[in-house]
Amino acid sequence: AASLEPKLQDYVPGEVLVKLKAGTSLQAISGFAADYGAKVIHKFNVPAVMAKEFNGELVQLTLPEGMSTAEAVAAMGRDARVSYAEPNFKVQAFGNPGVQIPDDLVEEQWGLRNTGQNGGIAGVDIKAADAWNISTGIKENGPIIAVIDTGVNYNHSDLVNNMWVNPGEVPGDGIDNDGNGIVDDIHGANTITNTGDPLDDHNHGSHCAGVIGAEAGNGGMAGINWNAQIMGLKFLGEGGGGTTADAVKAVLYASEKGARIVNNSWGGGQFSQACLDAMAASPSLHICAAGNDGYDNDTRPSYPANFKLDNIIAVAAHNNKDELAGFSNRGNKSVHLAAPGVNIHSTLKDGGYGLMSGTSMATPHVTGVAGLIASAYPDADNDAIKSRILSGVDQMPERYAKRLMTGGRLNAIKALEDDKVAPATPGNLSASATTRAVTLTWTATGDDGMRGKATRYELRYARSPIAANSDSPKPGEISFDEATAVRIDAPKDAGANESVTLEMTPSGRERKLYFALRVVDNVGNRSETAVQEVRVPASKVAFEDTVDASSPFTPS
Repeated sequence: AASLEPKLQDYVPGEVLVKLKAGTSLQAISGFAADYGAKVIHKFNVPAVMAKEFNGELVQLTLPEGMSTAEAVAAMGRDARVSYAEPNFKVQAFGNPGVQIPDDLVEEQWGLRNTGQNGGIAGVDIKAADAWNISTGIKENGPIIAVIDTGVNYNHSDLVNNMWVNPGEVPGDGIDNDGNGIVDDIHGANTITNTGDPLDDHNHGSHCAGVIGAEAGNGGMAGINWNAQIMGLKFLGEGGGGTTADAVKAVLYASEKGARIVNNSWGGGQFSQACLDAMAASPSLHICAAGNDGYDNDTRPSYPANFKLDNIIAVAAHNNKDELAGFSNRGNKSVHLAAPGVNIHSTLKDGGYGLMSGTSMATPHVTGVAGLIASAYPDADNDAIKSRILSGVDQMPERYAKRLMTGGRLNAIKALEDDKVAPATPGNLSASATTRAVTLTWTATGDDGMRGKATRYELRYARSPIAANSDSPKPGEISFDEATAVRIDAPKDAGANESVTLEMTPSGRERKLYFALRVVDNVGNRSETAVQEVRVPASKVAFEDTVDASSPFTPS
């Protein structure tokens, strides 16, 4: 039989991460470790803002000689004092460290403005030039953007003026002024060494930081945020590898210091409950790279991108021809959108510039736009920022669109538009059914009421009535979000006749289904919900399999 223990190269031998139940004292933690002959390497300091949601004490332990990781995880996981125990998994940067120095800086930044250079298709970009008319970022009192990666070259001429400065520290005095256990953490921290120097020794983190926030107008390159506060958090080493323990430390640090947006251009195939807990409790919006294996993340997950959390956006990579990159992971149910990620020009650790490719490079494009939104709309919460980004995508060609949750790629100007007018409610929603299909028809509405073209539909169905007003469902109704989502085509022009036919598996019993439809514009404004019910007639069938009948619709 195959071993259930992860491969040795996938985790740090002799270490485990253990979450003890809330309220466990330092003395009890030491006693727990001693019971197994283990030692505490690190007790994670969970910020007060995360404590209630995190609900426990996380520690990193070294195991005694002769105890395997699998044995420790199994034994500790059964301990009544423990919420869970897991290996300290290794993760990797999602990027290509090979670089080239371009001849023309402006021309190489196709992801921000694509005019058809280098064989690309004009307009396949994030529309940064248009977005800059609304916001170029805010430095003083603006959103803090953390880059959890290989570190950041905070001395780079294009980054030095856009680095976050810890207001609680006095530079160079050798004292832990803010009392967080790290001395002189001026621009961030190195969670590998638990020191205050996040200087990049690899290139990957600096490259991500430049895409997000390289200073504009100084003769170098323009990042998406011309003015920014970039926090450097180094948890990946010189070779681009790191551990979940050090990743968790970085997430906790970013949360404690008020990071509004966090860039996570890293990951791996191993699920970590500790990393999930940290991100779930974090008040930040986390932008995560989907991975570079060419996999479908729906069936072969990559974490943290695959964590099912509301404060995560998972990002694939596309090229300058409106194609998903061949290396890019994708997922109709798990990867939200695509962004430029092939031959991306940005800053390097040696002070220069170069090209890299990867979902690592796509992710900071989304992070950068999230930073612009947080600057232009400081009251926007995570849901609002995420909704603006996902609702404002440009649809990709169908062969790629069907591999993404939104079907599209990043568009900064749509995400930043100052639009407070919601689409009108879909008109004249009606439903008819045969034994094998349900057909819905309605009248399309617009981006603003009945004007313009809306961005997308949200269609859901259930076997119980769906509340038209989810804020006050009636007895027996379920909310819109509790119903099952059905993906349909983008809206037509306002006033057009719309229809969709959903094929079904025949049943020998009559069924009643309930549908709810609403319209979404490019910044996430939603129409009121139109609801409809339909009776599906019974069919004569020789045999009906009812073992797994959660969905009546045939998979597409």
